[in-house]
Amino acid sequence: MKHITSFIGKVFGAPTAGADGKLALSEEQCAKIRETLGEEVLAAYQSTLAEEPEKEVDKEALEVILGAIDIDRDELKKTATDALEKVATLEARIEKLQKSPESMPGATQVTSAPAPAFKANRTARHNAVVLAAMEDHSMLSAADATMDIAELNSEFGAYLSQGNNIPILRSLYNSFESSKYMTKKLCVTEYRAVQAHITSVVKQFVPSWSKQGNSKFTPITIKNRHHKVNFSIIPAEVLGGWLMHLYDERKTIDEMPITKYIVDTILFPSILNDIEMFMVGKGKFVDHTTDPQNSNALNSMDGLETILVSDKTSGDYKINFYPDAKNLLSADMTDEAVVDYIDDFASNISGVYQAQRMNVFCSQSVLRRYERGYKKKWATGSGVADPKFGTRQIDFSNLTLVGLPALHGSPILFTTPKENLVMTVNFNEAPNIIKDVQKVDYEVKLFGEFWLGVGFAIGEAVFASVPDGYDPATTVDITDPLADSGKWVKGGTASTDAGESA
Repeated sequence: MKHITSFIGKVFGAPTAGADGKLALSEEQCAKIRETLGEEVLAAYQSTLAEEPEKEVDKEALEVILGAIDIDRDELKKTATDALEKVATLEARIEKLQKSPESMPGATQVTSAPAPAFKANRTARHNAVVLAAMEDHSMLSAADATMDIAELNSEFGAYLSQGNNIPILRSLYNSFESSKYMTKKLCVTEYRAVQAHITSVVKQFVPSWSKQGNSKFTPITIKNRHHKVNFSIIPAEVLGGWLMHLYDERKTIDEMPITKYIVDTILFPSILNDIEMFMVGKGKFVDHTTDPQNSNALNSMDGLETILVSDKTSGDYKINFYPDAKNLLSADMTDEAVVDYIDDFASNISGVYQAQRMNVFCSQSVLRRYERGYKKKWATGSGVADPKFGTRQIDFSNLTLVGLPALHGSPILFTTPKENLVMTVNFNEAPNIIKDVQKVDYEVKLFGEFWLGVGFAIGEAVFASVPDGYDPATTVDITDPLADSGKWVKGGTASTDAGESA
């Protein structure tokens, strides 16, 4: 009886002693035994539990229990035998497949075809001129050619309807030089870091929640600004250049339609130039909601230089500024002194960041002074004749100097981890960079929009050298971007006669 009790206890749980000292089953145990072995076995087992230990167990009840156990044993044995047979069958099949060569998969039907390629309208005047020019290998047929603006307008609509807007927008955010050094963040109107990118999280174990409190950081709100593109062209003026671009016998008119030419070689580079030269570095946001005519690329967003100059005065962002910052473009500093200054700047960055590989961003002018100074300082007398002596990696550090076009003419230095240098974009609000095309007289007007913002996620992770009194606006003139530095003389000034035109 002890063996039977032990067996059933292992399967269904051991009975427990009640207040009277007798063993009894719980309701759950009774239900399991009833479901598995039947009501008769449950009653027989309960009757054996009710007997006094010194009394002889009811033989009839014992036989019922043993019979149920035998039946269960037979069923288990049969189940195990069937499973072993299935395993043997599968093993035999695996062995057969291993010895057989694998057959090549059959072709499958593709359910979704790619978007059709853009086909230019060959009957349109401007396309007909190109076809004729490419057939007779002469550009003479383009002379005095006119263009039907309505046809070009229709062709633009067909080009954009092929889904070209999204690739254009994505390419825009990856094509200006500074973008490769930034971390892209998707947001709607602003981005704010939710945690520090460098923080201490490990501490001594205690069996309770205790947040690590040694991390201090100041998240900076980066505004994602909405920009628009208003661009007009006179098609007849680009026809000649377009023909020259297409004059390649390896290309066809369908491969390079005029609309793609206008976007890729005229509109797109103009947008990238505005972003790099005016917005990313020098930009200073001015709200022109009520005065849209005075809005331009320079005042459409805050650039990196503006953010640094502003915080040096306010201290709101807790950015680390180098004390007694020098103007590295000043004539008072020699090129060798620029090298020493940058070495010192790199050596004094917080120890937490010394082990990280980071870029030190500067203008091309500062980079040129550093390279010249390095050659003068270390190559003199060493027998080194290589004009590229030295590298842009600052000696004995993990920092590399990078000259950004966006910082042109700037004396500023700054460094931060890449994940902390943020570019905000918005693919949801304005995915169509070219939203509309209109014709007015002899012009085709393109209307587009996109979102862009730049900045730093965490102030404490930025290290900058910003000279006192520096104003980014003094290094750029959007009305005359080719303005000289004051050292150049315009032609035609040799005349000495007051009334004579030069």
